[in-house]
Amino acid sequence: MSHAMGAVRFPDGLILYYEYDGTSDFVISCLHDSKAEVSAEWRKHSPRVCTCPKMETVEIYADYGNGFSWVGLACRICRAVAGCSRHPFEIEWGEPDDFGLPRETPRELYNGIPDWWYPKRAKY
Repeated sequence: MSHAMGAVRFPDGLILYYEYDGTSDFVISCLHDSKAEVSAEWRKHSPRVCTCPKMETVEIYADYGNGFSWVGLACRICRAVAGCSRHPFEIEWGEPDDFGLPRETPRELYNGIPDWWYPKRAKY
């Protein structure tokens, strides 16, 4: 089925990479230092969970289709993307509406490729 490369950008600019499962639309939570490391483990990853209190708000990008990104949580120490951040199309449930039903709040997604996805090229 279809998988793609993805990346997580931390607030200080650190970028770590992961494998995106496009068939089920979720992030395989293992983070790696390079795209080559992800490729070497392609379709062999086991889910990774953060076991420390060091989650950070990050930008998550999936190079699937035309590419898209969203804001989520990841841990650079445990090398893991957090639970709900792994599902870009997941609906977040809010306060009840007038009928007592929880309001749906779709996750905000951004279409296209972020400028940080491609390495900086030297100017000649």
